[in-house]
Amino acid sequence: MAKYNVSCARTAVTSSLLFLGVILAALPTSVVHADCLSITGITAHDRYDSFPASDDEGTGSLDVVKNNCGTEDDPQDEGFQDTLMAVTVVNQCTGSASFSRIYYRVPSPYGAGGRLRTKKFALLGQREVPNDGEPHKIYGLFLDVTGSTKAYAGKTTSIPASLGFRNVRVFVAGRLGSRNEVLSSAATLSFDDVDNCD
Repeated sequence: MAKYNVSCARTAVTSSLLFLGVILAALPTSVVHADCLSITGITAHDRYDSFPASDDEGTGSLDVVKNNCGTEDDPQDEGFQDTLMAVTVVNQCTGSASFSRIYYRVPSPYGAGGRLRTKKFALLGQREVPNDGEPHKIYGLFLDVTGSTKAYAGKTTSIPASLGFRNVRVFVAGRLGSRNEVLSSAATLSFDDVDNCD
């Protein structure tokens, strides 16, 4: 009787492992980071004349409040645009990479406590990163103008003008051949009432 129970147990375990193997084989491959594909830089773009924001080197201080650059009698609005995030990716793999989504994680997004994770947004413009070992920028919306203030993309709550420094983590999702890829990196950005009257 003991030998029969051991044999049955082994048979059951073997069958379970085979079944699990079939399920895992059917799932898409997903990796967090391929050694040959990496983010080498993140820049935020607040002031730009055209897209892509190649004429703007980026800034670490994000303006979240629109001011009056004129006088009470002759008001002139401060230049105030959506904030774009540029992610520089280098591909040294054997094939081209294609990215489709960008999203963000911000600690204490409105002050003390909590953490914001945005929904996934479609990238703007170029999405392909060829395997040439050269840096290529892909862009996504980060902050959205809402009247005279800004909100995180997909949100409506205004960002406090005195929020200060936050370590923002950026994620870009796409594919490399048959594999799903999610790359991430972080940048320290300051959210302020920046004087852009010039």
